[in-house]
Amino acid sequence: MKTLLIGTVAIFSYVISAPSISGIILEKETTAPVIGANILVNETGSGTASDEFGAFSLTGLNPGNYTLNISSIGFKDITIPVEVQETEKPIMVKVHLEQGLIKFDPVNVIMD
Repeated sequence: MKTLLIGTVAIFSYVISAPSISGIILEKETTAPVIGANILVNETGSGTASDEFGAFSLTGLNPGNYTLNISSIGFKDITIPVEVQETEKPIMVKVHLEQGLIKFDPVNVIMD
């Protein structure tokens, strides 16, 4: 029983102290939160989306260099390099997305 308890505490403390990236995604001009922005970690393929406050959190990362790809409909994509170090505090990132146009190919409408 003691072995199980020690193992559980060790796993729990590792999860709590694992490096993470947290941040907020804002619109550049108005500083309004960008809801539902996609945040993808290139090196792991994992990702998340920003909440109603523009906030996000990525956990379970190992120390190292990562590239975050951030995108949202109606905004220009942005890529940010982030260095994750062995620490208990999350790395904080503040991102300002610039509005962008969505370009489509021309559509021909033919009436019969």
